[in-house]
Amino acid sequence: MLPDFDGTFRLLDKKLPQVEGEVDFLAEVQVGEENFILRPDFQTRYDAAMRTRMHEYRVHVRRTYGKPVLSVVIWLTAGGYPGRGHNRLEEVVLGRRQLVFEFEEVCLWELDPAAYLARGEIALLPLIPLMGREPSAEVLKEAVEAASKVEDAAEQANLLTGISVLGSLRHSRELIHALIRREKMKESPIYQEIMYEVSEVPSLRFSPRALVPCPKRSGRRLNLSKTPKNLTA
Repeated sequence: MLPDFDGTFRLLDKKLPQVEGEVDFLAEVQVGEENFILRPDFQTRYDAAMRTRMHEYRVHVRRTYGKPVLSVVIWLTAGGYPGRGHNRLEEVVLGRRQLVFEFEEVCLWELDPAAYLARGEIALLPLIPLMGREPSAEVLKEAVEAASKVEDAAEQANLLTGISVLGSLRHSRELIHALIRREKMKESPIYQEIMYEVSEVPSLRFSPRALVPCPKRSGRRLNLSKTPKNLTA
């Protein structure tokens, strides 16, 4: 039966609210014999409620796909970041441990931009200007130059748009505009969406999280108010 305790209680609404919203990215991953769901979340600054939110999403994704979930938060900037060790959610009730949950963390400012530029993975280019301990105009310039070499015009425009928006988290608009001409971004569907939304709602502040890199065939956004049948892209 229920544990013995000496206290008071009150009845709560039995109907639980539905989880709504979208996650940034989902992918089904196979590593050897392990099959799991990768769920990274891109954040522009630290949020103390992140532990609870990541756990809620993990439970929903696990229930949706019936697979283990690897949860990762990618911090885009160090704004408000308290340091390592704040990625764990633990609940103890009446001396009994009821929950232990941890998510992985990636702090972009701790990464070496030169190493990632050397990899030649163009999907990572929008994140390059956020790497390194200090903002570097040279790193930003190298990311722009690498994106400008991409032959596909739409893909190049998307990359430059991503570098422009995410780069603005660290660099001045003047520097970004000096390196990236607006005409270069006009073929980007993402850029066109930004311009449309801003024109429709002038007070709208477009979220840089919409510019995070997403491999073409390895992930899909998930509306958590619905239950998709599968994850195949």
